[in-house]
Amino acid sequence: MGGIELAFREGSLLADFMTKYSGDMRFSKKDYEQLEKISAGDYPLTENIIDSIKIQANTSEKNFTAGLVGIGMRGKGNVVRNSTIVMSNGHAAIYLFGPNNIIENNIIIFKGKSAYESAAAIKLHHSNGTVVRNNDIVVDSSPETAPAAAISVIDSKDVVIENNRVYGLKTLAKMWDDKSSTIMRNNEMRNLLSAPSMRAEPGVQ
Repeated sequence: MGGIELAFREGSLLADFMTKYSGDMRFSKKDYEQLEKISAGDYPLTENIIDSIKIQANTSEKNFTAGLVGIGMRGKGNVVRNSTIVMSNGHAAIYLFGPNNIIENNIIIFKGKSAYESAAAIKLHHSNGTVVRNNDIVVDSSPETAPAAAISVIDSKDVVIENNRVYGLKTLAKMWDDKSSTIMRNNEMRNLLSAPSMRAEPGVQ
C-alpha cells in the first residue's frame, strides 16, 4: 500500500482513514462528520524522522483508485529530509497529517495520473505550522492528468513554503478550503527539461 506509512495507534482510527481520504463509501455519513471535527490539535507528538532514503511507489492502472502514497505519516513533529521519493499514478509522494512537520532537502517526483482531485506531490492535512523548504518538486504528467498544484493544503494554517524549485507545473500550492493559509517565499518555477532525476542527489540546484 505504498512506501512508508507511520501512524500513532492510540484512538487513531479516523486518522488512519484520513490518509486514504478517497471518498470510500464503506464509511458511514457519521464517520465523515467525525472526520470534520478533527483538528491539528488532536495529534500527539510522534517525531518520526525519515532521512536519506529512496522510495519508488506505483499505482497500476488496474488498481488506480487505491491512491497510494510514497510516504504517509500522522502525528506532530515529523521530519522527511535528504530523500528521493517517486510516486507514479497515485495520491501523493508525501502525505502528512498533523502540525509542525518539516519536509526539507528532498527530490520529490510525481508522475502520471492524479488519483484524486486534491492529489499532489506533497499533500498536507491539519498541518498548522508545517515547513516545506529547499525541495526539488518534479511533476511529470500531461496537462490533462497533472495535479492542480505541486502542494495541496487542507485545513492547515501558517504553512511555510520556501526555497523550493518546482518543475513541470505552474502552480506551487493550492488551498482547498478557507481555513488554510500559507507563507510562500523564494520559490522558483522551472522547466521540466531541467528537472533532477531519481539518480540525482537531494537538494540539487
